[in-house]
Amino acid sequence: MAYKSVIPYDLVATKMNYWYVALKNDWVDEAEKMKTEVKQEIAIMEENQDVLIYFSLLEFRHKLMLDYICPEAAKDIQVHYEELREKTKGGKNLNGMLEYYYYFFTAMYHFRQKELLHALAYYQNAENQLNSFESDDVEKAEFYFKLSEIYYYMKQTYFSMYYANHAYKIYLKQPTYGQRRVQCQFLMTGNWLDKMNPEKALEHTSKALSDAKELQVDYLIGSSHLNIGICYNQLEELYKAENHFQMTAELYKNEKHSFLPKALFN
Repeated sequence: MAYKSVIPYDLVATKMNYWYVALKNDWVDEAEKMKTEVKQEIAIMEENQDVLIYFSLLEFRHKLMLDYICPEAAKDIQVHYEELREKTKGGKNLNGMLEYYYYFFTAMYHFRQKELLHALAYYQNAENQLNSFESDDVEKAEFYFKLSEIYYYMKQTYFSMYYANHAYKIYLKQPTYGQRRVQCQFLMTGNWLDKMNPEKALEHTSKALSDAKELQVDYLIGSSHLNIGICYNQLEELYKAENHFQMTAELYKNEKHSFLPKALFN
């Protein structure tokens, strides 16, 4: 009887893949649901060390998602990072996909800690591993998106625009990745603003607003208005800028978003 109650590890791994899809899309509620289901099944799963490591990696990726969207819900992320390093021996005993995830998620962690050079080094290690196994286009798009993000913050404008555009073209073919398409437009907006071209930036952030409204995701709508306001501010059309900043502040207040002070500052 006890034997029949054991769940095959490959079924649990498949469910974990769906969990990862939710994480990449920032679907908080769905990700929380999948995490709960996976934790319950892990407890009665047939033993498989790779699946257990995969679970630890996705659990950490889950914390990174929460740290970005609702920081108050992702406490002690440094503690979770140290626990992951201990479990994986710093990635030394991993290979292929698991090693890629370790380097990729570690890079994301250092990026969130604003340790950009550390993050870039881990991204480069992840890129080496990405080519060592058969990955799908969506995973490549996710990697390109994250590279674009760090290059934007390092003010490597052309690199950032290249990877954002590369990721966007892949996401266009994936109907469930609407939020990532919006975020790619945000990166293009920021890069064009850095190049002092607010007209071009406005094209991208207006497209982002249209897509965000279609998705009905309030924090993305708020961020779109924030970016539009910044564009108009750079164009010295201050009345238009103020209107968009006001809309941003209202949306962020409702969402209790961590970017509210930025909107108020603008």
